[in-house]
Amino acid sequence: MNTPAPPDVDSGADPSSSLPPAAADSRLLVGSLVFSAVLLAVQLAAIRVVSGHQDRSQLLLGYLLAFASLAILTVVPPLLIRWKGQRIFDGPRAELDRELPIGFGAGVLTLIAAGAILLPFVGDEQDHGTFRDEALRFSGPSLMMAALFVAGCVWAPIFEEIAFRRLLFRTLASRIGGFLAAVASSGLFAVMHGYAPVRSIGVFVMGLAFCWVYARRKTLVAPMAMHATVNGIMLSLLLFQSMQTQRMPLLGVQQDPDVTDAFVVRKVTPGFPAADAGVQPGDQLAELAGSPVRSTQDTVRILMRHRIGDTVSGVILRDSERLDVEFVLTRMRSEADAAAPLSGDGPVDDE
Repeated sequence: MNTPAPPDVDSGADPSSSLPPAAADSRLLVGSLVFSAVLLAVQLAAIRVVSGHQDRSQLLLGYLLAFASLAILTVVPPLLIRWKGQRIFDGPRAELDRELPIGFGAGVLTLIAAGAILLPFVGDEQDHGTFRDEALRFSGPSLMMAALFVAGCVWAPIFEEIAFRRLLFRTLASRIGGFLAAVASSGLFAVMHGYAPVRSIGVFVMGLAFCWVYARRKTLVAPMAMHATVNGIMLSLLLFQSMQTQRMPLLGVQQDPDVTDAFVVRKVTPGFPAADAGVQPGDQLAELAGSPVRSTQDTVRILMRHRIGDTVSGVILRDSERLDVEFVLTRMRSEADAAAPLSGDGPVDDE
């Protein structure tokens, strides 16, 4: 049974004219919406538990929820599509040597365009989703890095495109039109990644671009190649950033994510400069090396001007009392240390 190609987003034609009959679409639409609701609920629960965990049992629960969302994303969309007797890889069987270069080129152009639009706003982003924070999380064993590249450049382009473009975008387009379908599916695509606001907008823009390429090329090969290109470039940048981070001086503190106008310490990592200087949770780091501090980005910018072993002055506010302290800078000393973000860059596991 041949499955019609996806609608062209900007063609102006009635999308329903090129999709399966309404009765079949109704059942697939319900299945798609239920899949989206369940996936969104599980993923948001995982993000909430992991970002706000208080002990290792909650952290384990968060990772189990995240694994469950990946399993749902991997298994359910192909089953729904096959349940309706449709092919997963629909559309013309274009030659790879034609579609792959189109996808690669479109991926590079989309990344450049999204970066040019969003770069001015990245510096103002104060929560856990900053690029350097991701680099700190990315630091770790080489096997883990290899797994991330496989997941980002192979698994995600295949199964996320099947779920968000082949299933959701195409099914919604048969009812609400290509443009609204692209907006809805790309919105879910962005929320599912759990990034900070600015980066979520970037993911949303890329989702729109993936939908447009899918509609124009009428095959998943091009958006899959496009998706793999974007992820490959971003992961390569993160790898480079993590290598730089390994050599960067660190304080060993975590900023409270609920306070955005001051650097209030949430946790202090034992054995690192902040702990050695007597910094405690609840303290406010007001100054570092004579410069005011309000965010993680401020500490990173200041520390990048210093070397390992330097002694840096600081000012701590505790119960309205001003305390002058000194930090003897150090860095990540082992793979175990590398697994925990430091210098206010994200959640630190409880001991």
